[in-house]
Amino acid sequence: QWWKQWTHRHAATLDLPALGSRFGAVERMSRVMLKTHQTHQGVIVAGSTCRDYQGAIAARNGCFCLRTLDRLGYHDEAATGLAFFTQFKMGDDRFCSPDENDQLGTIIHCLRLHHDLTGDAGFLSTNYPSIRQFANAIIELIDPQWGLIYSERAIHEFVAIERGYETYVNVMAYRGLSDARSEEHT
Repeated sequence: QWWKQWTHRHAATLDLPALGSRFGAVERMSRVMLKTHQTHQGVIVAGSTCRDYQGAIAARNGCFCLRTLDRLGYHDEAATGLAFFTQFKMGDDRFCSPDENDQLGTIIHCLRLHHDLTGDAGFLSTNYPSIRQFANAIIELIDPQWGLIYSERAIHEFVAIERGYETYVNVMAYRGLSDARSEEHT
């Protein structure tokens, strides 16, 4: 009964008419799956089917999962999880792959998207010191010769033979810097 009430608590739905009537059931099940992977701290547990990462908290994947909950109308759940990510520190063992440079930008980006969606100025004000800290950390990672972030380890760490200036890492880092700049003027 609790699950039924929770999945129907918000009327927001994703508009995908091409999927027709099949989408309603898939969307409800997706809501349940996202919620079952959310810890009491509000963050999403990474890889519940992956033994090595079970119980780990991945900032990148978690933020995008929280973004989905946010878009579906579960703003409180998203805000709680996103606020947890403002504690992120490079090398912090509480997080899965805490040395992946793109995650700082991803956290900033999802904080901004939550603010854009909800207009919650209090949330932004409370979390702006972390946004600023993350933006400064990203700037410190930029190679002044190339204007890019060199990735010692990033999202393809299990398959890449060499590190380098990875596109995704740089896109999300610069996306985060752009969002931090936008939020500075809000």
